[in-house]
Amino acid sequence: MERDTDSMKARLPADMVFQEQTIPFQEKELTIVLTDKVLYISLPSLCAILDLDTGAQIRRIRRNADLASGLRVIRMGTKGGRQPVNCLHLAQVEPWLEGIQTGSVTGEVQANITAFREELPSITLQALQHTRNMATAVIASSSDDQDNMDAHHSSHGRLSAQGHLPNKEEVEEFRALLALTEQDVAAESLIVTSYQEDRAIREATLARETQWMEEPGSKALHYTASNKLQVFLGNPDDPLEIPEALSRIRQLGESTALTARIILGLWSIRRHDLQLSKNGNVPIRAEEILEWRGIQKHSRPAYKGATTAKRFSDGYQTKHMAQVDQDLRLLQQCYLRGQHTLIIKGRPRHILIDGPYLHVSTVKEKTLWNEEKLIGYFVSPGGWIATYGDLEIYFFAEIDRRVFQLNPQNQQHELRIALYLTERWRQQAKSGHYEEPIAMGDLLASSMIPLDRANATRFAKRIQNALDELHDRGILGAPPVCLSEVDTNHREWFHEWLKSRWCLLPPSSLVEHYRQAPVLRFPTSRQKALPGPGDIDRAD
Repeated sequence: MERDTDSMKARLPADMVFQEQTIPFQEKELTIVLTDKVLYISLPSLCAILDLDTGAQIRRIRRNADLASGLRVIRMGTKGGRQPVNCLHLAQVEPWLEGIQTGSVTGEVQANITAFREELPSITLQALQHTRNMATAVIASSSDDQDNMDAHHSSHGRLSAQGHLPNKEEVEEFRALLALTEQDVAAESLIVTSYQEDRAIREATLARETQWMEEPGSKALHYTASNKLQVFLGNPDDPLEIPEALSRIRQLGESTALTARIILGLWSIRRHDLQLSKNGNVPIRAEEILEWRGIQKHSRPAYKGATTAKRFSDGYQTKHMAQVDQDLRLLQQCYLRGQHTLIIKGRPRHILIDGPYLHVSTVKEKTLWNEEKLIGYFVSPGGWIATYGDLEIYFFAEIDRRVFQLNPQNQQHELRIALYLTERWRQQAKSGHYEEPIAMGDLLASSMIPLDRANATRFAKRIQNALDELHDRGILGAPPVCLSEVDTNHREWFHEWLKSRWCLLPPSSLVEHYRQAPVLRFPTSRQKALPGPGDIDRAD
């Protein structure tokens, strides 16, 4: 066992209450210790499993400030009695593994590292289940406007934010939940909710500032969606001041729309996983939202002054993480109000909506420098989702991963059109008539793309290039086809172009997905894929 001869700064008090646990792994034993409600892994036992030199790895950890913050010396039981042993905080194990220079170790060691990383979530969960029963984390809210929303959560039996940072035990439990979510980012598509409420939020996040209007007799600004649902930022009964509301409206955009789709897609596949869901809320990492969007992590040279191409990742840039947090803050402030009608078995059912679109609670912890560090989020849709569940009506749409990876700045038109088409194709799935054409003007309006009449020629070319790009990326299943002749030399050509009808077909994989799944229900586990258009034949 490696002894620590450095200062006592990294040593835990001798009278600290702790529990040790030995977990078998590939004919060896991994030692885990729970102390002060925090999980640590014995580095000597871990290095033995991976066939790494313990002393060299401890020295490498000490050279890295972030890793060193998780290094502790704990007196543990060994063959020679109780001895001080170097242990690594569970949260630092994955970053430590990422930093191992794979080029300097054998293929067998690389295989050991890969195998251990794959098993780390189950090892973590096994350790937690051994030391205590899994419990719902008490979490801290990140929003200045969360107090009223917390009361709403509590009154409906949802997870309630208590207004303080979680303790270390609760943080470890939440980390264990997050570890179980890492396999979800490997899918090629995501099944997302596709209700009238989702459409209203998509339109509101992409609307121009001038499309938000002041509520008569109130200072509340709202956007009225194409389905007549109204979207407010904040509770309309206690409206924000106009300058504050406008400031938040200006922050909305393509990134917010993408985050909304990804968040509720992840919620839909985790909601019925008993290991993950807590009172309808599911854990989500900010990193996985960025992974779905195809945003690259920041990387650096292997070492200072390196002349080789070898680089290491040190995570996502702060600006990207901040954008996710801002999007979630905005989405939890979106409030829906209005009514729409579903035709169920030939009879109309009026659905009344009055409440928040999304519930978001943030899990943070204190660092060694007494700063707050984001760990992840607990999310769930607002109460409106329960209305459909009571009626046993479920609307979901499949969105190809390539849609999420469109660039909100450079491919704005492509992204807006793609998000709308996923809704349109889901509706067409009930009849199977995907070849039904759509007028260009209707496509642009539904996609929330404002017309640029002053630069008509350039605008039309830009839209047609966007459609071609969607086909080139495989988001459209066939080249876009214009079924109308448009004479660009005619004086009224732009008007005729807006009336022109276009055939925009989905990929064959999407058609097959909907064809094979005529009945849609929530999944009963994360391993089962969600079916297709579902009860759309009876409603929508």
